[in-house]
Parts: sequence; structure tokens; C-alpha cells
Amino acid sequence: MSSTLEPIRVASDPSGLSGAVPQELHELLLSAGFRGRQLTALSARLGLDGRGSVTLAEAGGTAGYTRERVRQLEDRLRIHAAGSERSFAAARGALSRVERLAPAPSSQVASVLAQAGLVPDGFQVSGLLRIADVLALEHDLCEVDAAVFRKRDLDRAQETMMLARRLVRRDGIGNVTRLAQERGSGAGTTSVRRLLALHADVTWLDGRRSWFLVRGTRSRAGGVLRRMLSVCCPVTLGEVREGLRRAPRPVHAPAHVVANLCEVFPWLVVDRARDTVTLKVALDVHNTHSPIELAILGIFAEHGPLLTFREVVERGERSGLKPMSVGAYLTRMPAVERIARGLYAVRGTSRAVPT
Repeated sequence: MSSTLEPIRVASDPSGLSGAVPQELHELLLSAGFRGRQLTALSARLGLDGRGSVTLAEAGGTAGYTRERVRQLEDRLRIHAAGSERSFAAARGALSRVERLAPAPSSQVASVLAQAGLVPDGFQVSGLLRIADVLALEHDLCEVDAAVFRKRDLDRAQETMMLARRLVRRDGIGNVTRLAQERGSGAGTTSVRRLLALHADVTWLDGRRSWFLVRGTRSRAGGVLRRMLSVCCPVTLGEVREGLRRAPRPVHAPAHVVANLCEVFPWLVVDRARDTVTLKVALDVHNTHSPIELAILGIFAEHGPLLTFREVVERGERSGLKPMSVGAYLTRMPAVERIARGLYAVRGTSRAVPT
């Protein structure tokens, strides 16, 4: 996007500041009569040092002023700017470019502005927004979580993240196409993907950025993996995928996404060469399975490794379990695999059975 914008050439400034916007503001500060500590405090407040806008108290700390004194100096600058005949072309041009880029990561926006000669390398967008506020320049921008948004898009971005978290909780994994459908109102996958990419909490699970998790959002996929690996370890990536689809609330994803999903969990080790997933820590099967699941696993341990559906149900009934419950759990337990029609085994145990 930045390649379509012509750079602005700026001359060197005796003050040592680089970039058209800081030079423009420095000249304004000098014309308003600010010198010495006043100049230091306001430069910090406006982010002219490149470190971004700071609070009134922080700006005061750079020059030995109180926050109230910095507020008075800033008000004085506002009045001077309002009565000035300056056009503030550099600041207006920078804001215009940012509005065309948004929504976008703050670092990307700052890079584009620096390439255009408007700000120095490393300049923080928060400084530009503070400058716009002091100069009373109209714009529709805000910075949230290291990303720049147009204010009218902020609600849309927040709604997208809320739906993304809900999707991960519900489906065990996020999918951009599904999220766009949830958003409705003509939301496309490109805009949804762009909004998700602004959030550091989003972890992409494929190179095309079609599948994702959201940090801090509980995923059912983790619970399914614990239930599988507490019974059989290691398992193949194919078994992981089949177990995820077999869960009472299935988790569906392509094979390469499942492999990346496993790598996200710090308690798992994925060996791509051997096509296996193993545990870093021991898991207690009694903490990962319900009583009825433990009972079914016990039936296989005593009478298996291969049992028919009817055999498991009948033995469960003799133990006091309801046949319908045993049947329902048997067909949906990730730790159990179907060997053939009506024939089951605890995952991994059938490997030792002679064919």
C-alpha cells in the first residue's frame, strides 16, 4: 500500500530532528517562545523524541515540572497553534496516510511514515496522535494494543475478536471462513484475517492464516489431547486427528493444522520425522476421564484388547452401568478407536494384536 505514496523530501534541521512532522512541531514550539526545560517537557509530551507520547506527569519528570505545569504549557501551545496561520501540512499529510493504512499494526504504520520522510525511524504513532490533538487536526484514528484503527472500525474489530474467542471455545479451533460467516453483514475473509492479524493473542496454525487459536481462550482440543495421551503415548498425528474428530464435540481441521495445533501446547512434543506426538509431563488417567470412561477403559484392560460393541455394553451393564450410556461413550471416546464395524480397542493396544 505504501508504494503508491510519494515520499516527502525534507531538508536537514539544525535542531537535529529528522522527519517533516517533528521539524514542523519544533518550529511551532520555538515560535511560541518555548525554550529550555519548557521545550524539553513539551517535546516529551508530544513524542518528538521518538519514544511516543507520555503522560503529563512523565513529561514533567523530564524537566522537573509538575503535571499541572505541563498541562498549562500544553494549553498555551494549543492556543498558539489555533492562532497560527501555519497549515501544518506535514502533520495533516501523515494523518491522511495513516487513515488510508488503518487498520494496521502501529509498527507498520510508523515504518510507512518514516519511508515517506514524515517521521524518523522508530517514531511512535502515539506521538502523531498527540500532536494532532494539540493542533486540533480532525481525524478518525485511535491506537489500541499496538494497532491503529479508524474509530468507526474499532467496534467492528472488537466484535471480531469477541466472536473469534467464542469460536475457539465452541469448536476447539478457529477458522477464518467460519468467523466471517459468524460476523455476517457481508464480512469477507480478507477483512476478518486482517483484523485478527492485529492482535498479538492470535496464533496462526497454517501459512495461509486460515486457522487460529486465541491465547487465553480455553480450547476443547487441549482436553481431547489430554484424554488421548493419558491412555496411550505416543500417538501418531493421524490418530490425533481421528481422536479429535471422534470426541463428543468433534474438532475438525486438516492434517497439517492438527500438527501445528499440537505444537502450540507446551506439554506436547511433536516429532515430524516420526509422525508422533508425545507428552513432556505425565498425566493421570483418573484426572482426565469421567467415571464411566474409566469403567469402559477397565473393561478393555480386563477383557480386551479387542471387544465388540455388544461385549462392552453387556459387561458395562453387569457392572451397573446403563447400556445407552456405555454405548454413547464408547463411540465418542478419543482414547478408543474403532478397528472395524462394531469392533473396538483402546487406542494403541490393537498394534500388538497379530493380524
